[in-house]
Amino acid sequence: MFKEKQNILKQFINESLKKTIERESDHKNVIVVFEAIQQIFRMYHLIKSEIHEIVDLCYEKIDALKHNKIQRKLGSGSYGTAMLMSNDHVLKLYRPDLDEDEWYKTMQTAAFSGKGSRNMLMVYDHGKVTENLAYAEISRVIDLRSFLKMSDRDADKISDQMDIFTEKYLSDKALSKLIAMNNSQRLERLKRGIDQYIWDLGDDERKKLAKSLLPVLNTVNDKLLDEMLVIDLHVGNIGVDQVTGAWIMFDI
Repeated sequence: MFKEKQNILKQFINESLKKTIERESDHKNVIVVFEAIQQIFRMYHLIKSEIHEIVDLCYEKIDALKHNKIQRKLGSGSYGTAMLMSNDHVLKLYRPDLDEDEWYKTMQTAAFSGKGSRNMLMVYDHGKVTENLAYAEISRVIDLRSFLKMSDRDADKISDQMDIFTEKYLSDKALSKLIAMNNSQRLERLKRGIDQYIWDLGDDERKKLAKSLLPVLNTVNDKLLDEMLVIDLHVGNIGVDQVTGAWIMFDI
């Protein structure tokens, strides 16, 4: 009887401990989401209760938060925060922007309709929490700058070279020519420009970079002409997908 009571007590303690750990873990997640929302809405001067309401909506509407833990915050900027989740996906919370929303929608549709490619960003989920807060669950990418630093190369020099290439080959005038071409012609032109201006990358890397730009032109070429994507084409928004190893443009 004593042994039986001991086992029951042990089981009770283990279950209580498990619940405590889960609560603490959830609490840490909530704090990360709370801080992210506080950052995104800092100009609105929201009080704590208003932020907590938005946090609750996040957990209600975002599947990635319902079923996964936040491993760590990857970074934050003026308009959004990116977090690494326990399923190895990245969850981005951001202030909605028409071009960015359209970008994620295009990538997600392409991926789940079978029209995507290895060089396109994998978007698992995308939507709005409120009118002023959106989210995207995307594949994990090593940005080009980090990739270059890992291989002991000068990211700033390559960034400058990429800026020159962008100006020469992805300006309004250049884009109108690219859009009139077929796929193989576009790819050849991109390769030629990259070989000419981004010489600090290896041969294979330059080929991969050209291939990573082609799906961007093919999927949203009508939007490229407004220079929105051209302005955002830099080493911070191009990287290597950790699953496929392909180079992609992962943000705009």
